[in-house]
Amino acid sequence: IGAGDTRALTPASGPGSAVKIVTFVPESHLEQSKVIETLDECKIVAGTKLEEKIIRGRKFNPNNLFDINNPHVIRFIIDNDRTEECLATIFAHFVGSKKLEEEYESVVGSGFAGMEYHPNAIDYYDDHMCMINILKQCFPDAHLSLHAGELNLELSQTSQPLQTHVRKAVEVAGAERIGHGTCSKKDLNRDDLFKSMHEKDVHVEVNLNSNKYVVGVTEDDHPIFEFINHGVSFSLCTDDQGVFGSSLFEEMKLACQEYGKKGDRNGAHHVLGYEELKRSVLNSARKCFLPGKSIYEHPDKFGRLVFKKDFISDDKPLSGLREIISFCLNPEFGEWAEDGVFGMLTTKQQDFIKTSEKAQLELDLEMAFIYFEQFVVPALIRKKSGKIEAS
Repeated sequence: IGAGDTRALTPASGPGSAVKIVTFVPESHLEQSKVIETLDECKIVAGTKLEEKIIRGRKFNPNNLFDINNPHVIRFIIDNDRTEECLATIFAHFVGSKKLEEEYESVVGSGFAGMEYHPNAIDYYDDHMCMINILKQCFPDAHLSLHAGELNLELSQTSQPLQTHVRKAVEVAGAERIGHGTCSKKDLNRDDLFKSMHEKDVHVEVNLNSNKYVVGVTEDDHPIFEFINHGVSFSLCTDDQGVFGSSLFEEMKLACQEYGKKGDRNGAHHVLGYEELKRSVLNSARKCFLPGKSIYEHPDKFGRLVFKKDFISDDKPLSGLREIISFCLNPEFGEWAEDGVFGMLTTKQQDFIKTSEKAQLELDLEMAFIYFEQFVVPALIRKKSGKIEAS
Protein backbone atom coordinates (compact mmCIF):
# COMPACT_ATOMS: atom_id res chain seq x y z
CA ILE A 1 0.00 0.00 0.00
CA GLY A 2 1.47 3.30 -1.04
CA ALA A 3 1.02 6.50 0.94
CA GLY A 4 -2.45 7.82 0.28
CA ASP A 5 -3.36 4.72 -1.71
CA THR A 6 -5.52 1.96 -0.30
CA ARG A 7 -6.63 -1.02 -2.34
CA ALA A 8 -9.85 -2.77 -1.34
CA LEU A 9 -9.99 -6.36 -2.49
CA THR A 10 -13.32 -7.46 -3.96
CA PRO A 11 -14.42 -10.41 -6.12
CA ALA A 12 -13.78 -10.06 -9.81
CA SER A 13 -16.59 -10.76 -12.23
CA GLY A 14 -16.36 -13.52 -14.76
CA PRO A 15 -15.03 -17.07 -14.64
CA GLY A 16 -11.39 -17.63 -13.87
CA SER A 17 -10.96 -14.33 -12.06
CA ALA A 18 -10.08 -14.58 -8.40
CA VAL A 19 -9.61 -11.00 -7.27
CA LYS A 20 -9.74 -7.55 -8.74
CA ILE A 21 -8.21 -4.50 -7.08
CA VAL A 22 -10.28 -1.37 -6.60
CA THR A 23 -8.22 1.70 -5.76
CA PHE A 24 -9.40 4.77 -3.90
CA VAL A 25 -7.37 7.70 -2.61
CA PRO A 26 -7.95 9.33 0.80
CA GLU A 27 -8.20 13.13 0.92
CA SER A 28 -4.74 13.55 2.37
CA HIS A 29 -1.62 11.56 3.07
CA LEU A 30 -2.03 12.32 6.77
CA GLU A 31 -5.12 10.12 7.01
CA GLN A 32 -3.03 7.00 7.54
CA SER A 33 -5.36 5.95 10.37
CA LYS A 34 -8.12 5.54 7.77
CA VAL A 35 -5.78 3.46 5.64
CA ILE A 36 -5.22 1.06 8.50
CA GLU A 37 -8.90 0.94 9.44
CA THR A 38 -9.42 -0.25 5.91
CA LEU A 39 -6.75 -2.93 6.35
CA ASP A 40 -8.77 -4.54 9.11
CA GLU A 41 -11.80 -4.64 6.82
CA CYS A 42 -9.84 -5.65 3.73
CA LYS A 43 -11.64 -8.92 3.06
CA ILE A 44 -13.33 -10.37 0.03
CA VAL A 45 -17.02 -9.45 0.09
CA ALA A 46 -18.80 -11.97 -2.06
CA GLY A 47 -22.45 -12.10 -3.03
CA THR A 48 -22.35 -15.80 -2.18
CA LYS A 49 -20.07 -16.82 0.64
CA LEU A 50 -17.16 -18.88 -0.64
CA GLU A 51 -16.63 -22.32 0.85
CA GLU A 52 -13.51 -23.18 2.80
CA LYS A 53 -10.84 -24.85 0.72
CA ILE A 54 -7.98 -27.18 1.53
CA ILE A 55 -4.93 -26.05 -0.39
CA ARG A 56 -1.81 -28.17 -0.05
CA GLY A 57 -3.09 -29.66 3.18
CA ARG A 58 -4.11 -26.34 4.76
CA LYS A 59 -7.67 -25.27 5.47
CA PHE A 60 -8.11 -21.82 4.00
CA ASN A 61 -11.05 -19.40 4.25
CA PRO A 62 -11.15 -17.65 0.82
CA ASN A 63 -13.49 -14.97 2.19
CA ASN A 64 -10.55 -13.50 4.11
CA LEU A 65 -7.36 -12.84 2.19
CA PHE A 66 -5.52 -12.38 5.49
CA ASP A 67 -6.29 -15.91 6.65
CA ILE A 68 -2.97 -17.14 8.00
CA ASN A 69 -3.28 -20.24 5.82
CA ASN A 70 -3.76 -18.28 2.62
CA PRO A 71 -1.23 -19.85 0.21
CA HIS A 72 -0.74 -16.36 -1.29
CA VAL A 73 0.91 -14.52 1.59
CA ILE A 74 -0.33 -10.92 1.68
CA ARG A 75 1.42 -8.34 3.83
CA PHE A 76 1.75 -4.56 3.58
CA ILE A 77 4.48 -1.92 3.59
CA ILE A 78 3.50 1.65 4.45
CA ASP A 79 5.12 4.01 1.96
CA ASN A 80 6.37 7.44 3.00
CA ASP A 81 6.69 10.30 0.53
CA ARG A 82 10.16 11.74 -0.12
CA THR A 83 8.72 14.77 -1.96
CA GLU A 84 7.23 16.23 1.24
CA GLU A 85 8.87 19.59 1.99
CA CYS A 86 8.77 19.42 5.79
CA LEU A 87 11.42 17.06 7.17
CA ALA A 88 9.63 16.87 10.52
CA THR A 89 6.51 15.59 8.76
CA ILE A 90 8.50 12.84 7.02
CA PHE A 91 10.06 11.86 10.35
CA ALA A 92 6.60 11.73 11.94
CA HIS A 93 5.32 9.56 9.09
CA PHE A 94 8.16 7.07 9.61
CA VAL A 95 7.50 6.89 13.35
CA GLY A 96 3.82 6.40 12.62
CA SER A 97 4.62 3.62 10.15
CA LYS A 98 6.70 1.84 12.78
CA LYS A 99 3.89 2.11 15.32
CA LEU A 100 1.48 0.64 12.78
CA GLU A 101 3.95 -2.18 12.15
CA GLU A 102 3.99 -2.93 15.87
CA GLU A 103 0.19 -2.91 16.13
CA TYR A 104 -0.90 -4.72 12.98
CA GLU A 105 0.45 -8.14 12.01
CA SER A 106 -0.37 -7.50 8.35
CA VAL A 107 1.99 -4.47 8.28
CA VAL A 108 5.59 -5.67 8.07
CA GLY A 109 7.65 -2.60 7.21
CA SER A 110 8.06 0.91 5.88
CA GLY A 111 8.97 2.23 2.47
CA PHE A 112 10.39 5.49 1.17
CA ALA A 113 9.32 6.35 -2.35
CA GLY A 114 8.23 9.20 -4.59
CA MET A 115 9.78 10.84 -7.64
CA GLU A 116 13.53 10.95 -7.11
CA TYR A 117 13.89 13.85 -9.56
CA HIS A 118 11.60 16.02 -7.40
CA PRO A 119 13.42 19.16 -6.11
CA ASN A 120 12.69 18.26 -2.47
CA ALA A 121 13.90 14.70 -3.01
CA ILE A 122 17.16 15.98 -4.51
CA ASP A 123 17.81 18.90 -2.14
CA TYR A 124 17.09 16.94 1.04
CA TYR A 125 18.42 13.53 -0.01
CA ASP A 126 21.35 13.55 2.44
CA ASP A 127 19.04 14.74 5.23
CA HIS A 128 16.62 11.92 4.43
CA MET A 129 19.37 9.31 4.64
CA CYS A 130 20.63 10.66 7.99
CA MET A 131 17.07 10.78 9.29
CA ILE A 132 16.49 7.14 8.38
CA ASN A 133 19.78 6.21 10.05
CA ILE A 134 18.53 7.81 13.27
CA LEU A 135 15.20 5.99 12.95
CA LYS A 136 17.04 2.68 12.52
CA GLN A 137 18.87 3.38 15.76
CA CYS A 138 15.60 4.20 17.54
CA PHE A 139 13.84 1.15 16.08
CA PRO A 140 16.57 -1.42 15.34
CA ASP A 141 14.04 -4.12 14.45
CA ALA A 142 12.18 -1.93 11.93
CA HIS A 143 12.16 -3.13 8.32
CA LEU A 144 12.83 -0.65 5.54
CA SER A 145 12.62 -0.84 1.76
CA LEU A 146 14.08 2.31 0.27
CA HIS A 147 13.57 3.37 -3.34
CA ALA A 148 16.94 4.66 -4.52
CA GLY A 149 18.64 5.17 -7.82
CA GLU A 150 15.50 5.13 -9.98
CA LEU A 151 17.29 7.56 -12.24
CA ASN A 152 18.68 8.02 -15.72
CA LEU A 153 21.67 10.31 -15.23
CA GLU A 154 21.84 11.12 -18.96
CA LEU A 155 18.41 12.77 -18.66
CA SER A 156 19.14 14.58 -15.41
CA GLN A 157 19.09 18.40 -15.39
CA THR A 158 20.60 18.88 -11.94
CA SER A 159 24.22 19.38 -10.90
CA GLN A 160 23.72 17.22 -7.77
CA PRO A 161 25.77 13.98 -7.69
CA LEU A 162 22.79 11.64 -8.16
CA GLN A 163 25.01 8.61 -8.87
CA THR A 164 25.69 8.38 -5.12
CA HIS A 165 22.03 7.81 -4.18
CA VAL A 166 22.27 4.03 -3.94
CA ARG A 167 25.55 4.16 -2.00
CA LYS A 168 24.07 6.56 0.56
CA ALA A 169 20.95 4.41 0.90
CA VAL A 170 23.17 1.42 1.69
CA GLU A 171 25.95 2.96 3.76
CA VAL A 172 24.17 5.86 5.52
CA ALA A 173 20.51 4.87 5.76
CA GLY A 174 21.24 1.18 6.25
CA ALA A 175 18.39 -0.01 4.00
CA GLU A 176 17.73 -3.75 3.93
CA ARG A 177 16.14 -3.57 0.51
CA ILE A 178 16.64 -1.15 -2.36
CA GLY A 179 13.89 -0.42 -4.85
CA HIS A 180 15.28 -0.17 -8.42
CA GLY A 181 18.95 0.78 -7.84
CA THR A 182 19.08 1.58 -11.56
CA CYS A 183 21.86 4.18 -11.47
CA SER A 184 24.12 2.09 -9.20
CA LYS A 185 26.11 1.17 -12.29
CA LYS A 186 27.09 4.86 -12.60
CA ASP A 187 28.65 5.00 -9.14
CA LEU A 188 32.25 6.20 -9.44
CA ASN A 189 33.44 3.18 -7.44
CA ARG A 190 30.77 0.70 -8.37
CA ASP A 191 32.81 -2.44 -7.65
CA ASP A 192 33.25 -1.25 -4.07
CA LEU A 193 29.54 -0.44 -3.85
CA PHE A 194 28.43 -3.87 -5.10
CA LYS A 195 30.93 -5.56 -2.78
CA SER A 196 29.44 -3.63 0.14
CA MET A 197 25.90 -4.56 -0.94
CA HIS A 198 26.89 -8.24 -1.04
CA GLU A 199 28.61 -8.13 2.34
CA LYS A 200 25.65 -6.34 3.97
CA ASP A 201 23.24 -8.65 2.12
CA VAL A 202 21.27 -5.71 0.73
CA HIS A 203 18.49 -6.94 -1.55
CA VAL A 204 17.49 -5.13 -4.76
CA GLU A 205 13.96 -5.10 -6.12
CA VAL A 206 14.57 -5.12 -9.89
CA ASN A 207 11.76 -3.75 -12.07
CA LEU A 208 12.76 -4.25 -15.70
CA ASN A 209 9.55 -3.03 -17.40
CA SER A 210 9.28 -0.02 -15.11
CA ASN A 211 12.94 0.92 -15.64
CA LYS A 212 12.47 0.58 -19.38
CA TYR A 213 9.44 2.86 -19.65
CA VAL A 214 9.89 5.29 -16.75
CA VAL A 215 13.61 6.10 -16.80
CA GLY A 216 14.59 4.61 -20.15
CA VAL A 217 17.24 2.25 -18.78
CA THR A 218 17.53 -1.09 -20.59
CA GLU A 219 19.94 -3.89 -21.40
CA ASP A 220 23.59 -2.73 -21.36
CA ASP A 221 22.77 0.29 -19.18
CA HIS A 222 20.93 -1.79 -16.58
CA PRO A 223 22.90 -3.02 -13.53
CA ILE A 224 21.25 -6.47 -13.29
CA PHE A 225 24.39 -8.26 -14.52
CA GLU A 226 26.49 -6.29 -12.04
CA PHE A 227 24.23 -7.66 -9.31
CA ILE A 228 24.70 -11.20 -10.64
CA ASN A 229 28.46 -10.89 -11.09
CA HIS A 230 29.01 -9.48 -7.59
CA GLY A 231 26.63 -11.87 -5.80
CA VAL A 232 24.15 -9.13 -4.89
CA SER A 233 20.76 -10.49 -3.87
CA PHE A 234 17.92 -9.38 -6.16
CA SER A 235 14.43 -10.37 -7.22
CA LEU A 236 12.33 -9.48 -10.24
CA CYS A 237 9.32 -7.34 -9.35
CA THR A 238 6.41 -5.68 -11.16
CA ASP A 239 6.72 -2.23 -9.53
CA ASP A 240 3.14 -1.03 -10.09
CA GLN A 241 0.88 -3.52 -11.85
CA GLY A 242 -1.93 -0.98 -12.01
CA VAL A 243 0.24 1.34 -14.12
CA PHE A 244 2.22 -1.10 -16.24
CA GLY A 245 -0.24 -3.99 -16.51
CA SER A 246 2.72 -6.27 -15.92
CA SER A 247 3.13 -9.54 -14.04
CA LEU A 248 6.00 -11.64 -12.75
CA PHE A 249 5.59 -13.80 -15.85
CA GLU A 250 6.04 -10.73 -18.08
CA GLU A 251 9.06 -9.58 -16.05
CA MET A 252 10.72 -12.99 -16.40
CA LYS A 253 9.83 -13.11 -20.08
CA LEU A 254 11.48 -9.72 -20.58
CA ALA A 255 14.52 -10.86 -18.59
CA CYS A 256 14.95 -13.89 -20.84
CA GLN A 257 14.29 -12.11 -24.13
CA GLU A 258 16.27 -8.90 -23.63
CA TYR A 259 18.83 -9.89 -20.99
CA GLY A 260 19.21 -13.63 -21.58
CA LYS A 261 22.27 -13.44 -23.80
CA LYS A 262 24.16 -10.53 -22.33
CA GLY A 263 26.64 -10.05 -19.53
CA ASP A 264 30.12 -11.13 -18.70
CA ARG A 265 31.70 -12.83 -15.68
CA ASN A 266 35.49 -12.86 -15.50
CA GLY A 267 35.72 -12.54 -19.26
CA ALA A 268 33.33 -15.42 -19.94
CA HIS A 269 29.98 -15.09 -21.66
CA HIS A 270 27.23 -15.17 -19.05
CA VAL A 271 23.54 -15.82 -19.62
CA LEU A 272 20.63 -14.75 -17.45
CA GLY A 273 18.96 -18.14 -17.37
CA TYR A 274 16.94 -20.50 -15.23
CA GLU A 275 19.32 -20.66 -12.27
CA GLU A 276 19.43 -16.86 -11.95
CA LEU A 277 15.65 -16.59 -12.22
CA LYS A 278 15.16 -19.36 -9.67
CA ARG A 279 17.59 -17.69 -7.30
CA SER A 280 15.74 -14.39 -7.67
CA VAL A 281 12.50 -16.10 -6.60
CA LEU A 282 14.13 -17.80 -3.60
CA ASN A 283 15.75 -14.49 -2.62
CA SER A 284 12.36 -12.77 -2.75
CA ALA A 285 11.31 -15.06 0.12
CA ARG A 286 14.66 -14.97 1.92
CA LYS A 287 14.67 -11.17 2.02
CA CYS A 288 10.96 -10.59 2.59
CA PHE A 289 9.88 -8.94 5.84
CA LEU A 290 7.97 -11.92 7.25
CA PRO A 291 8.98 -12.70 10.84
CA GLY A 292 11.45 -15.46 11.60
CA LYS A 293 14.82 -16.70 10.40
CA SER A 294 15.73 -17.99 6.95
CA ILE A 295 16.69 -21.59 6.17
CA TYR A 296 19.54 -20.22 4.03
CA GLU A 297 22.99 -18.95 4.90
CA HIS A 298 24.38 -15.65 3.60
CA PRO A 299 24.90 -16.09 -0.18
CA ASP A 300 28.42 -16.85 -1.37
CA LYS A 301 30.41 -14.42 -3.53
CA PHE A 302 28.52 -15.57 -6.63
CA GLY A 303 25.16 -15.12 -4.95
CA ARG A 304 24.53 -18.86 -4.63
CA LEU A 305 22.26 -19.97 -1.81
CA VAL A 306 23.07 -22.85 0.54
CA PHE A 307 21.04 -24.23 3.40
CA LYS A 308 21.96 -23.68 6.99
CA LYS A 309 23.81 -26.59 8.54
CA ASP A 310 20.71 -28.20 10.06
CA PHE A 311 19.10 -28.57 6.62
CA ILE A 312 22.10 -30.01 4.72
CA SER A 313 22.30 -33.76 4.16
CA ASP A 314 24.90 -35.74 6.07
CA ASP A 315 25.89 -39.40 5.82
CA LYS A 316 22.40 -40.53 6.87
CA PRO A 317 19.88 -41.26 4.09
CA LEU A 318 17.13 -38.68 3.58
CA SER A 319 18.73 -36.21 5.99
CA GLY A 320 18.82 -33.20 3.65
CA LEU A 321 15.76 -31.03 3.04
CA ARG A 322 15.72 -31.46 -0.74
CA GLU A 323 16.19 -35.21 -0.43
CA ILE A 324 13.18 -35.41 1.88
CA ILE A 325 11.05 -33.27 -0.41
CA SER A 326 11.92 -35.40 -3.45
CA PHE A 327 11.08 -38.58 -1.53
CA CYS A 328 7.68 -37.26 -0.48
CA LEU A 329 6.46 -36.40 -3.97
CA ASN A 330 3.30 -38.16 -5.02
CA PRO A 331 3.72 -38.76 -8.77
CA GLU A 332 0.36 -40.52 -9.17
CA PHE A 333 -1.68 -37.48 -8.25
CA GLY A 334 0.93 -34.81 -8.84
CA GLU A 335 0.35 -33.41 -5.35
CA TRP A 336 2.56 -32.72 -2.38
CA ALA A 337 2.51 -34.97 0.63
CA GLU A 338 3.28 -31.86 2.65
CA ASP A 339 2.56 -33.43 6.02
CA GLY A 340 4.92 -36.23 5.02
CA VAL A 341 7.72 -33.75 4.31
CA PHE A 342 7.30 -32.07 7.67
CA GLY A 343 6.97 -35.41 9.47
CA MET A 344 10.31 -36.63 8.13
CA LEU A 345 12.20 -33.58 9.35
CA THR A 346 14.16 -33.78 12.58
CA THR A 347 12.65 -32.24 15.70
CA LYS A 348 15.17 -29.41 15.47
CA GLN A 349 14.23 -28.73 11.85
CA GLN A 350 10.51 -28.83 12.67
CA ASP A 351 10.94 -26.40 15.57
CA PHE A 352 12.90 -24.03 13.32
CA ILE A 353 10.19 -23.98 10.65
CA LYS A 354 7.30 -23.80 13.13
CA THR A 355 8.67 -20.61 14.65
CA SER A 356 9.48 -18.85 11.37
CA GLU A 357 6.88 -17.65 8.85
CA LYS A 358 9.75 -16.87 6.51
CA ALA A 359 11.08 -20.43 6.71
CA GLN A 360 7.59 -21.78 6.00
CA LEU A 361 7.39 -19.69 2.83
CA GLU A 362 10.89 -20.79 1.80
CA LEU A 363 9.93 -24.44 2.34
CA ASP A 364 6.85 -23.94 0.14
CA LEU A 365 9.03 -22.52 -2.63
CA GLU A 366 11.61 -25.31 -2.36
CA MET A 367 8.82 -27.89 -2.69
CA ALA A 368 7.28 -26.07 -5.66
CA PHE A 369 10.63 -25.85 -7.48
CA ILE A 370 11.45 -29.52 -6.93
CA TYR A 371 8.01 -30.54 -8.19
CA PHE A 372 8.49 -28.29 -11.23
CA GLU A 373 11.96 -29.61 -12.00
CA GLN A 374 11.25 -33.31 -11.42
CA PHE A 375 7.77 -33.59 -12.93
CA VAL A 376 6.70 -30.56 -14.96
CA VAL A 377 9.89 -30.04 -16.95
CA PRO A 378 10.31 -33.73 -17.96
CA ALA A 379 6.65 -33.79 -19.04
CA LEU A 380 7.15 -30.68 -21.17
CA ILE A 381 10.25 -32.20 -22.75
CA ARG A 382 8.38 -35.41 -23.56
CA LYS A 383 5.52 -33.37 -24.95
CA LYS A 384 7.85 -31.34 -27.14
CA SER A 385 9.50 -34.48 -28.47
CA GLY A 386 6.07 -35.88 -29.37
CA LYS A 387 6.11 -38.74 -26.87
CA ILE A 388 2.94 -37.56 -25.15
CA GLU A 389 -0.09 -35.66 -26.37
CA ALA A 390 -1.23 -32.36 -24.93
CA SER A 391 -3.97 -32.85 -22.36
